[in-house]
Amino acid sequence: MDPTAHQHIELIGGADLQGFREALRILSWSNIPSEQVTWRTCAAPDRFGGGRLPAAYGSAGKPITLPRVVGDLIKLVVCHSDPQKYALLYELIWRMRRPADPEAHLYEVVTDPLVHHLNQMAKSVRRDMHKMRAFLRFREVNDPVIGERFVGWFEPDHFIVEEIAQFFVDRLTLLDWTILTPKGCLWWNKTELSIGPPAQRSDAPEAEAVEIGWRTYHESTFNPARTNLNLMRQQMPKKYWRNLRETRAIAQQVHTGASCVDETIQQEAAMPAKRSAIKAVIAITEKGPPRSPNSAV
Repeated sequence: MDPTAHQHIELIGGADLQGFREALRILSWSNIPSEQVTWRTCAAPDRFGGGRLPAAYGSAGKPITLPRVVGDLIKLVVCHSDPQKYALLYELIWRMRRPADPEAHLYEVVTDPLVHHLNQMAKSVRRDMHKMRAFLRFREVNDPVIGERFVGWFEPDHFIVEEIAQFFVDRLTLLDWTILTPKGCLWWNKTELSIGPPAQRSDAPEAEAVEIGWRTYHESTFNPARTNLNLMRQQMPKKYWRNLRETRAIAQQVHTGASCVDETIQQEAAMPAKRSAIKAVIAITEKGPPRSPNSAV
């Protein structure tokens, strides 16, 4: 590979970790500067745009050694939705391994703009994975072939479906389930995991009896006087509300509940009437002794 020629790298859309690793090895061993590489994604990529691979290292390239922290960073950033993620990652690795004046410990310099940006991207991906683990809801459906099956719909910000798949396999091993997202889908049949293309919201099933019952219970126990919307949005961003059975009616409940609270506050406070012991004694005397239930009439 000519180190002076500009290289065009094509990868699969989404999170192509394997493709990036292969391209990274070849570019790094060929000493291709990051500014001479253009990255793009497509459905059927030609890794080097028709260019010839260096025969000395084979089609996969000779492995390179990186700190474990950098390897973990690569796995997360590759899942990010930013189309510049591959260029940013290769710039980091090029600066760490370039022949002239390498910055071997660049990844530890958190004040470096590139390192800071990559760490923020990784943080965003981790947060997206946490939200999927917390807010994904399944609905039970009766599959005519396999019987009971659970289907969930989630809308992630990044391409985290494959990265988070093992979490659900370990947690729901004994169930048949499907996870549908606009970024890709997962199917688990108790023995094998399959990864499929993106889905649409209409592909997810409608609410079943259990969900309707749960929603009714949540609405009946909702207390608008104890609602802190700012704190709620901090822990559960509003974009997730429409896909959660317990939050779909929050907007309406808050709207109607606020008026009830205002009416209660506006009502004039009334002190309870004091009871008089003297009046009670007079009333008992006038009424006379109680009659026995067995006395004659």
